[in-house]
Amino acid sequence: MGDTRGEVQARDTKKIRVLGKASEVEGKILKEWVLPPGEGLGLTVKKGQVIRIIDLEGQQVVDFVCFNARDKREKLWVGSTIIQNRSIFFKKGHSLYSQYLNKMFTMIEDTCGVHDLLIGHCSPEVFKKTYKVKGYHNSCADNFARALAPFGIKREDIPMNLNIFMNCPIGEDGSYRIDFSKSRRGDFVDMRADMDCIVAISNCPCDLSPESGYYLTPVKVIVYEPKK
Repeated sequence: MGDTRGEVQARDTKKIRVLGKASEVEGKILKEWVLPPGEGLGLTVKKGQVIRIIDLEGQQVVDFVCFNARDKREKLWVGSTIIQNRSIFFKKGHSLYSQYLNKMFTMIEDTCGVHDLLIGHCSPEVFKKTYKVKGYHNSCADNFARALAPFGIKREDIPMNLNIFMNCPIGEDGSYRIDFSKSRRGDFVDMRADMDCIVAISNCPCDLSPESGYYLTPVKVIVYEPKK
């Protein structure tokens, strides 16, 4: 794992950005939450509304998945997303697509610039087999399952997801690794709904790899109606 004290200390004490821009939206705020470390959230978003996700302290990964609210069989599909955007790197101007190649969300603002589409979400199996955890450790899979259960969506129907603020560099030889997030205090993304959607958000509980600096922090979620 190596000595990560320098990275963690820098994230906790170097407040290099105020939250002014992140907390100001051009439109009407409909709902907002502060999501505690390691917890999840389920919500519905109407076409045209925007979800803003704010990293309140920096280096906190957020997992994001969505379903068509009118037909829950239609859902985020990473393969379609990569093909339609012609890139494995998700960035401002790109859209999340379903398995039917329909746009679900478009990233209309992004102050971080580094996100991941390939690694999926942590799960009890990941903690047991990869991190050798004995006993229970909360996971994004569990957060998603709890958040989506009220909408009648089963755990086995949850697809791969977008990992907001996650930094996974890819080497020239195709190698892939988890690295420290490049997000800083106040970084945010705006995701505009391109259809009525059910959304699950997990403030990633993995504290055993560099993605969130081995230290979990809260994030803020805002749903707003943009100005016409």
